[in-house]
Amino acid sequence: MDVQQSNTSLNISGKKQIRDLQLAFNSVYPFLRIEFYKEQPGLKAGHKKYLEGSSSLTAAGLTNAGNMLISDSMTVSQLENQLKDNFGLKAHAFRKSGTMWLEITMTGNWSLKHQNQHGQELCEPIKTELLKDREEQDNSLE
Repeated sequence: MDVQQSNTSLNISGKKQIRDLQLAFNSVYPFLRIEFYKEQPGLKAGHKKYLEGSSSLTAAGLTNAGNMLISDSMTVSQLENQLKDNFGLKAHAFRKSGTMWLEITMTGNWSLKHQNQHGQELCEPIKTELLKDREEQDNSLE
């Protein structure tokens, strides 16, 4: 059983760009990503316009600088809430699914490690051996 826990500290400051934080997060969780947004009047409820990676964290709404410890056991909801509550940054997490990135909504209570593993599973190509085995089983039933 693998009980090793990964902890990473994200340095959050006004000198950094969104891309810097995204790359640091994605280096630990390659099948997850975080996108930042600001509230914009005129957009329908639930619709967000995500900020460019070249935008500064200050432009994204950074109110406090500091370090944020993320761990495998942290949930997506905890990640998003800590970014908002401690740093003033509004963010949403996404999970890779094949070639697409899907916003995490229904599984926000899953840990980052679980989300990342699920994303990896969704991206693994179907093994041709499994298809052959299934085909052989189907043929033997006929």
